[in-house]
Amino acid sequence: TYLNFATHMLFVFCLAGLFKDEMPIIFIPFFLALTGIGLWQAFSERSFYFLLLAVLYGYIGFTYIIIKIMEPLFRGTDMALFILFLLFSYFIGSSVAVIIFLRNMNKRMKTT
Repeated sequence: TYLNFATHMLFVFCLAGLFKDEMPIIFIPFFLALTGIGLWQAFSERSFYFLLLAVLYGYIGFTYIIIKIMEPLFRGTDMALFILFLLFSYFIGSSVAVIIFLRNMNKRMKTT
């Protein structure tokens, strides 16, 4: 239970640092390292729960980073509608990919 609580707290702290507008660039390496450690821990323990946490928190953080990178493109360009279409396509495609990945990994972890 301590590992469960610590995992949630670390991911929430990293996401809060990313969402803060002052200096989110500092938290990107910590967030990526934490996501990598979470995935490694999930595969080494064969725990679908920790895989689910790492993938979902990683998806939230990565999506936020993508939106922050594309945000300046919305201002003062004629391609804002096309960029908005790309973002919506990203949301649909990536969420379907995450669901398929998690479903396949759940089957794989149950069989071995």
